[in-house]
Amino acid sequence: MGVSPRSVRRFIDRGDLEGRKVKEGIVAAWEVSIDSLQALRDRRGPEGRDRRNFRRESEDGPPPDASADMADLIRDLTTDLVRTASEATELRVRLELTERAESTLREELDRERARREEAERRLAKLERRPAPPSEAPQEPRDEPETVAEDAGGVEDRGESADAQAGAEEHSAIPERPTEETARRSWWARIFGG
Repeated sequence: MGVSPRSVRRFIDRGDLEGRKVKEGIVAAWEVSIDSLQALRDRRGPEGRDRRNFRRESEDGPPPDASADMADLIRDLTTDLVRTASEATELRVRLELTERAESTLREELDRERARREEAERRLAKLERRPAPPSEAPQEPRDEPETVAEDAGGVEDRGESADAQAGAEEHSAIPERPTEETARRSWWARIFGG
């Protein structure tokens, strides 16, 4: 036919051609019926309208339907421009949303990294801290002996035997905390929990 794709779309819009739009991915094409194409050729006549004929006619003067062709051309260009502008706007909005989502995710990632580093610092600090001293009784006191000696130097053998037995009991208690007592909290050690 020797016409542009825009002219084919215009013929389809007018109803001069029968066609349907076929999309393959992002590319859209028109499938035109051969019968309607033959009918259009017969109606247009043998001269056909292509750019060369249009230029010759413009030198002689505008043909009667030239303004209609120009209006169709302007309409097609306007439609294409509006479609392209709307696609550009949609892409711009998508880009903004993507950038916002990315920045939000980066901020959350930074916060989580800071939390993790703080937790690691606390853990390292706790691991370096020495174990709290045990609250085991100190050396057994010999107060009954000193009181008895101060009272007149009289010492009862029964009291000294009790003091020695108490000293032996106290020596059975370890001076350093075992792993079990070190694990128990001070609250449990004091109140027997």
